[in-house]
Amino acid sequence: MGRCKARLHTQNGEVIKQLNDHSHDSSSVGVEVATVITTIKRRAESTVENTVQVINQCIGNLSQAGQAAIPNTAAVRKVIRRKRNEIHNAPLDPAVLGDLVIPDAYKVYRSEGAVEENFLLHDSGRNDNNRILIFGRETWIQYLQSSQTWFVDGTFSIAPRLFAQVYVIMAKKLRGVHPILYALLPNKQRATYVQMFEAIKNLSPNLHPNSVSCDFESAAISAISECFPDTAIRGCFFHLAKNMKKHLTDMGFVALYNNDAEFALKAKMVISLVFAPLDDLDGFVEELGQELPQELQPLLDWFEDNYIGRLNRRGNGRRRPFFRQKLGICTIEY
Repeated sequence: MGRCKARLHTQNGEVIKQLNDHSHDSSSVGVEVATVITTIKRRAESTVENTVQVINQCIGNLSQAGQAAIPNTAAVRKVIRRKRNEIHNAPLDPAVLGDLVIPDAYKVYRSEGAVEENFLLHDSGRNDNNRILIFGRETWIQYLQSSQTWFVDGTFSIAPRLFAQVYVIMAKKLRGVHPILYALLPNKQRATYVQMFEAIKNLSPNLHPNSVSCDFESAAISAISECFPDTAIRGCFFHLAKNMKKHLTDMGFVALYNNDAEFALKAKMVISLVFAPLDDLDGFVEELGQELPQELQPLLDWFEDNYIGRLNRRGNGRRRPFFRQKLGICTIEY
């Protein structure tokens, strides 16, 4: 075997350039692993994905030999945290929320021209066991004031350690819908949502939307109803479809849904009832019930119980569904 002509250029321990292929198996595996580690570091710098997401996005094309040679997950997670701490000069994670200290640099937003504005808009305090932090550009609160509809949603995959979720408040800005506030919440309890919305109301006068579009999380919906009693609450059709698929999973039919086009179409017909005119709803439900296969009858029952209500025995209307009981008002937005 001739002399290996491969060349590897590094900078500060990171691979920046590779020329030619190694002619030695062991070296090629080492290069592959080093390249993946560099990719992981760069992705950690450029995204807000959690460590597991970063790793999974970067190791998918590793060879079997590379997968065997790459450091274990715990070690790679340390690499990601170390790289992010270097870039952002982030403080170490505390053991409990009460020990979390927000650096001054994290409390302000610097725009072009070195103009500063408040970014940490609310901190319920280090003595609060259910501590809540709300971030957002102070000058953008005006868009919450002017937007007649707010759009809210919680996400769990990017929540920092010690917090359960990042709850985003969005509003109409120019010709689109933009995130305005980011709340770090310790749990999904109703009292926590109430505390958050009350804190938002105190940020500025006239923060009272005509409507709020949200998913079907009952605790959050109930909190919105309490904090904004005159506000219409609209469930999002996208989240309704997600809830349906989750219920199919609980029923044990998600594989059938994913692989049988006819079965999937019949399932989607159930949630399509939200498009029916109210005067025709009862007839459509009855007709669909006769058309559905036996396996999907429980899905129709679930939809009636939660979203449109079952028919009264006397035939004079429908019972109040679960979400309407919780809210007073709940319509589907699509």
